Amino acid sequence: MSTMRCFIGAPIGPPADRQLARTIERLDRRLTGIRWVDPGRLHLTLKFLGETPTTELAAISDRIAEICQPVPPFDLGIGGLGCFPLRGAPRVVWAGITTGSEVLGRLHEQLDAAMLDFGFSSEARAFSPHVTLGRVGRQNRQHLAEIRPILAAESLETRCVLDRIILYESAPSRGGMEYVPVSTIELNSD
Repeated sequence: MSTMRCFIGAPIGPPADRQLARTIERLDRRLTGIRWVDPGRLHLTLKFLGETPTTELAAISDRIAEICQPVPPFDLGIGGLGCFPLRGAPRVVWAGITTGSEVLGRLHEQLDAAMLDFGFSSEARAFSPHVTLGRVGRQNRQHLAEIRPILAAESLETRCVLDRIILYESAPSRGGMEYVPVSTIELNSD
């Protein structure tokens, strides 16, 4: 059976994408040992699927469209920086969601429940909407004790309109993971 590594997400559009790119540039000058996300690949993950049978992609896309149909485009506020885990050695540097998290939470819950029908597990962790900016390499995690105060001192407040949900394939490439749209579902603009 042919499979693809997939997730359901939303791209980060203007003007937030440009502001996040500038933030990554500033952080890159101050922090070493972090693999920064290419600004063209910035997204918000709503549901990680993992290995997905290619024969199910059309049905999964249809189900995502059913869930998204009543949802109009909405403002997504992005602000504040942090890292996961919240304590201990950092692994992920992220930008937080300041507005729109209620809608994202409902979308996540509906997508999570719907994907059970396709054999995907429900999320064990609570949904924490964020935009991943970078990943800390294993060898650098203990050396980045200074990361939290640097992130806290960084000012970030931006926004974009979230107007589509994408079923992505996560494919390895030379520059890291490539996020290839499998299907794009426009939110209801009526």
